[in-house]
Amino acid sequence: MPATEIARRITGVSDRSVHYRLRRLLQRGVIRVSAIVDPRAIGYAVRADAFINVKPGCVSALAERLTMFEKVSYVACSFGNYDISITVHARDNAELYTFVSETLANIPGIIEIATVLVPMFLKDVYLWHIPDSESKVSGTLPTREASLRPSQVTTRRIDRVDQAIIHLLMQDGRMPGTEIARRIGGISPRSVRDRIDALIEHGVIRVSAIVDPETVGFSVRADVFIEVESKYVLKVAQKLAQFEETSHVACSIGGPDLSIQIYARDNKELYRFVTQAIHKIPGVTKTVTTLVPVVLKDVYDWRIPDSVCTDGDE
Repeated sequence: MPATEIARRITGVSDRSVHYRLRRLLQRGVIRVSAIVDPRAIGYAVRADAFINVKPGCVSALAERLTMFEKVSYVACSFGNYDISITVHARDNAELYTFVSETLANIPGIIEIATVLVPMFLKDVYLWHIPDSESKVSGTLPTREASLRPSQVTTRRIDRVDQAIIHLLMQDGRMPGTEIARRIGGISPRSVRDRIDALIEHGVIRVSAIVDPETVGFSVRADVFIEVESKYVLKVAQKLAQFEETSHVACSIGGPDLSIQIYARDNKELYRFVTQAIHKIPGVTKTVTTLVPVVLKDVYDWRIPDSVCTDGDE
């Protein structure tokens, strides 16, 4: 979005001020602008969370190793019932099963894996907004409307040039078409812009500002697994998606009914949100909270695997 359009929508701020503020936010690391890939749009229709326990002393090394798998979009070390949590993308359930039962299970040091399917999610981490600190109850604010994310979207074939464009936009979502064309070589800036427009139109990528919560004081990150009375699952999920504190809300199969991720300023604020906000939602019967002190790979860093790319336009 051009600075002129941002200034027009905000009102009371000049184009020059918007340029200055954007530059300052980027320099301080408060935001990054990046292309975010939707795995479903290129055929990865199945998404699952896997919770892994490992032998003592192996956590860091195994977590680093797990970041290298193309199918894995999220890797974090945790305190609580498991040592490492990951998110896996696969084309179908059979591919997911093979990856978990043969690839992951055979990695030395892993002693236990619990896998939960995620057929539907209402909010993902790159959509997290900086909360309004003056709000007493953020869930009552007229925030972004939560909507159910479909389990599948229309898939699009991706070639090596598309892949290269996307990887460059993941580095810098504001990179001009002329610079992308120069780095790739053998393609015109106009062709680059046309390809970017097509990728966005087909839902393969979105280009967005991604907030780093720690830079604005939200240093505590936690996963909360929630059990809900069956008739209230979607209503509770939609309610949770409206809270500014939540960065991820998903419905699950094979474990808790819902899994969410929360950002808080400190442990006291986290405790207050779980006990006073979540527990008061009608239908919630139980919560289990796990702190996530280290994240090695986040969902917006997921790259399109080479195996799904064609050699040229088809």
